[in-house]
Amino acid sequence: MASFVLLHSPSVGPYAWQPVAERLAALEHHVTVPDLRDVVTAAPPYWRHVVTTASTAVSAMPGDAPLILAAHSNAGLFLPMVAHTSGRRVALLFVDASVPHDRGETPMASPEFLAELRRKAQGDMLPRWSEWWDEKDVAPLFRNDAARSRFLHEQPQLPLAYFEERVPVPDGWRALPAAYLLFGPPYVEFFERAQTDGWPVAHVRGEHLHMLVDPDAVVHAIHDLAERIEWTWAANA
Repeated sequence: MASFVLLHSPSVGPYAWQPVAERLAALEHHVTVPDLRDVVTAAPPYWRHVVTTASTAVSAMPGDAPLILAAHSNAGLFLPMVAHTSGRRVALLFVDASVPHDRGETPMASPEFLAELRRKAQGDMLPRWSEWWDEKDVAPLFRNDAARSRFLHEQPQLPLAYFEERVPVPDGWRALPAAYLLFGPPYVEFFERAQTDGWPVAHVRGEHLHMLVDPDAVVHAIHDLAERIEWTWAANA
């Protein structure tokens, strides 16, 4: 029986993972969703605060079960550093998430996206994540008004400087067991790289917040990948 630490993007709140976390807990998994929103009050570098918070959550998990560290969206960029600093043996699960470079540093945002964010910024701060997009793009992300209201209420307002940072990448992180779960564009390139590298992969068609739209399907996919990750882990032990 695996344990799960589920990381949300600091651009949103922990509710993004809550329906999935509740279902995993109902299946008797140990599961936690650390709240990363207080990065907005941290001193730069912001990545270090996210890594410290997540690593603390990983270290607190029971040590008698396989431990899977899952991340959604740009939280994927932190996974290798969290695994490195936690001191625990973990497997990594990228869920419609960015995957960091093999070594060195990974920019939080591409030059093109960073230029777009600078245009959206109000002084040193960005609008909340849902305000970056048109309503026609935001509306399909939620299964009902209650889920939308809860999600929108939790969103922090991040400093532009958060996206101007580069996240360190520990050497050799690709030797860790890892898997990829895709919902859809724009993360297809990461999914295809994962396939090429021989990671276990799955594709559940949906929008970027599909964990809120169909958590049962997402949990089913995570369960399947967790079993395959454990097999890979055992084979490499």
